[in-house]
Amino acid sequence: MSLAARWEHPGPPISKNQVWPVWRRLVRSSDRWVPLSDYPDGFRDALADPKGKPAFPVASAELAGRLVPPELCGVGWGQPGVVIRVPLANRAEDDLGIEVPERQSLSATWGRYFPTIPVSERETFAYPHPGEVAFWRLYAEPVDDFLATARRVRDTVRALDEVWFPERPDDETVLESRFLEGQGLNRLHMLSGPMKLALAFDPLTSPIEPALLPAAKDCYQQVWVSPSLLCSVALMALLDRVGSSARCKRCGKEIVPGRAIGRYCSRKCYEAGKKAELRRSKAGRPFPVIADRTKRQRSPPSES
Repeated sequence: MSLAARWEHPGPPISKNQVWPVWRRLVRSSDRWVPLSDYPDGFRDALADPKGKPAFPVASAELAGRLVPPELCGVGWGQPGVVIRVPLANRAEDDLGIEVPERQSLSATWGRYFPTIPVSERETFAYPHPGEVAFWRLYAEPVDDFLATARRVRDTVRALDEVWFPERPDDETVLESRFLEGQGLNRLHMLSGPMKLALAFDPLTSPIEPALLPAAKDCYQQVWVSPSLLCSVALMALLDRVGSSARCKRCGKEIVPGRAIGRYCSRKCYEAGKKAELRRSKAGRPFPVIADRTKRQRSPPSES
C-alpha cells in the first residue's frame, strides 16, 4: 500500500528550514506490516552535500506534512495506490487463471473501510500504520461484507465435503480420460469440481502465510499467520479435508482400515461396483458418464 507523497524533513544534516518529498509505503509480510520510506533519485548525493542544490524539488518548512503536487513527483513515484494479488480466475479460454498483481486506488480498497474520512480525501489521506491504536479507531468493516464472506466460506466448505476425490487414477479413469480426449474434450473437465473449489477458496486462503516463532532455545515452531478469522476458518476446513479418510468409490462413505476391499468400503459395495462395470461393458458403454458422484450418498443410480 502506497500513500501519497508528502513534504517531510529528512533529518540531519539537512537544515530544518527545508523539507523533501517522502513516499510512505506499507508492505504486508507473513506476520506484520513493514513500513518503508522512499526518497526521490539523488537523495544520497544531497545528504552527502547538504549545502548543495538537490537534483529534486524541495520546499520550505511551512509545507511540512502537506501533499507534494503530482507534477513534482514524476512518473511511477509518489502516487497513492494498492498493489494486490488478484485471486485465481478464468480470465480467458486458454488461461487457467495465473495470478497477477494488480494496482488499485486507495479509495476503492482501504478508503471504504474508513467511513469517517470524507470521500474526497480517501485517495490522499495519511492512513496510520495498522499496528497503531489510531488505525483501529478509524477502521470499520462493513457488516454486509463480513456476512457475504462468511456465506461464501459456508457454501464452499459444504461443496468441499461433497466432491469425490479418487485415491489414485484407476483403469476406468485413465480410459475415460483418453475417451474424452478422443472426442476433443479437455482432460481438465474431469477436475471441474475440485477446480471450482480452488477458485472459491483462493481469495480466502491466499493471504495466509507460514511464519517461524521461537519455541525454545535454538528451536523454532512453524505457525500459520492469518489476517482474519474467516481466512483461518477456510484454512482449517482445507486442512481437515486433506487429513480425512479415503472414501468409497461407490457410496462415498469413509473407508475404515481392515474392512475395505480395494477402493470400496465393504464387500457389498465391491460386488455392486463390479456388477455395474460388467453391465456397462455388455451394454457397449465401457466408459462411465462423468457426473456428480456425491449423489450416490443419497440415492444410488440405476444399474440399467
